[in-house]
Amino acid sequence: MSASSFSPRFRAHDRLPSRAGVGLKAEHYRTILESRPDVGFFEVHAENYMGAGGPPHRYLSAIGARYSLSLHGVGLSIGADRPLDRDHLQRLKTLITRYAPAVFSEHLAWSSHDCGFLDDLLPLPYTKESLVRVANHVDEVQETLGTQMLLENPSTYLAFEASTWLHDTPDRRATHADRMGREAAWLAHACRRSRARRGRHGRGPATPRPSRPNRGPRIMNHRNVLLYYAWSRPGESGAPLPVIDDRFPALFESRRMGFPRFHEFSDPGQYDQGIAGFLDHIMKHNFTAFVELATALTGQPVTQIERVLDNGTLTPLDERVLSGVDTLIVISFDSLRTAQKAESGEVEAIRAFLAQPDHLAFVCPHHDIGDVDELAETARLPRQIAEFEHHGDKTIPPRQRFGGFARSLLADLGVPVENRFGLRPAALPDGSPAPVEAEKALDRLGILHNVEHFNLHPHLPQLERMGDAAHQLDVLARQRIDPHAPPHPFAAQHETFDALLQSRPETFAGTLLVSDTTLWSSTAGGVDSLRQLWTNVVTRPPIS
Repeated sequence: MSASSFSPRFRAHDRLPSRAGVGLKAEHYRTILESRPDVGFFEVHAENYMGAGGPPHRYLSAIGARYSLSLHGVGLSIGADRPLDRDHLQRLKTLITRYAPAVFSEHLAWSSHDCGFLDDLLPLPYTKESLVRVANHVDEVQETLGTQMLLENPSTYLAFEASTWLHDTPDRRATHADRMGREAAWLAHACRRSRARRGRHGRGPATPRPSRPNRGPRIMNHRNVLLYYAWSRPGESGAPLPVIDDRFPALFESRRMGFPRFHEFSDPGQYDQGIAGFLDHIMKHNFTAFVELATALTGQPVTQIERVLDNGTLTPLDERVLSGVDTLIVISFDSLRTAQKAESGEVEAIRAFLAQPDHLAFVCPHHDIGDVDELAETARLPRQIAEFEHHGDKTIPPRQRFGGFARSLLADLGVPVENRFGLRPAALPDGSPAPVEAEKALDRLGILHNVEHFNLHPHLPQLERMGDAAHQLDVLARQRIDPHAPPHPFAAQHETFDALLQSRPETFAGTLLVSDTTLWSSTAGGVDSLRQLWTNVVTRPPIS
């Protein structure tokens, strides 16, 4: 049989040029769009674009309009002896529908097992059983995506005694392939081609390659993570749409401002077009990348709780909710207008939580833009215009204030912090985020180990330590303000803003950190570095 005999049912688009392509990196977005390099195509890592929107999708849409795209995934775990992740498949389908890549490819490897998702591409034995399983998975993927999937780079840094397939004669392989169908035959061809790699293993038991001594499966660190959204859904979704200040956009407004982004949510019969729809399909989705990574690394699902549900049900952040949790992240994306305040029982529960040395809590407000109540009437509008022009985000209203729950919680814990302004962070000439200025000597948990930068969300807060907090919290990291941005009163006197605070060892037995909410979001660039931070948080070693 020739290689052409192994063509699957689905055909890829015939649009990938017969020229060399390059991998697309976030730091090259602007350079690509400005200089239009003469390359054949760009390879895009699918898992980097599974958020609902934001700058990554804006840039990819612009690049995809000029170049062919090759979409490459690493998370399907095609060779695993367990069902495929249907949610992940649907996210891939959304990406393929959105960008219509010329080809879609994945690795012939496995990454998932009963214990969860492993941070590696692991080899599988070349047996008839493996071939049948992989062929079935390929068939399921192609049926779901409606396009051909290319398998590349069979993971072979371990060899198996059980790998009988590579040692079969051509006639036996052909017989197996005939019985298993065209997908299996196509895979058999891929396996046969990988036979050339056998020379690096020999015929003995599995042996790691010396060049990859540290790339074995990551040992699960069974952290229990709680992501607590401190908003009131009826308080947020009930904001009057004619008033543009102090509210989230409605889903239809985001579709209008971001078209063609979010077009997948255009059916009003299927998607709530109001603010509630924005919370569900855009805002919460922005945290999906963190939730999935944390789940994979810990082997346990991340618990997600909204403070007040649509029906008015309040779930306080009390000892019942915190039971069994060792890693708490409070997303204080609550509008000040809704008056979310930490109750006394919640404050005591957090104090008890932080009395445990092994416990870590991130309290995360967002920006506070357009606070002009203390200014003279004539100075208010000019000040709001200056802040608006500084951050440059046309989707943000003149006044948008978040973080009431975080402010009240921190104040009652004795470490008051105010999230002030919405400052534009600096970028490098290539468009990637500028490095953070970290106090590495203070990083006792290694949270910033190998973390080079945060993100480029265009309106980030100065985390201002108030009163005694200046003696209870250290500044662990600062971000530079964009020197090319239009002037801002704060930027006139400061080159950086305080972006990450950490409690001193004597403040709590555990560790309290304060950051912006978008430190846990994948929509404003810097994702590779943020993933390192997320990994550091959820895989930190236990403290007794």
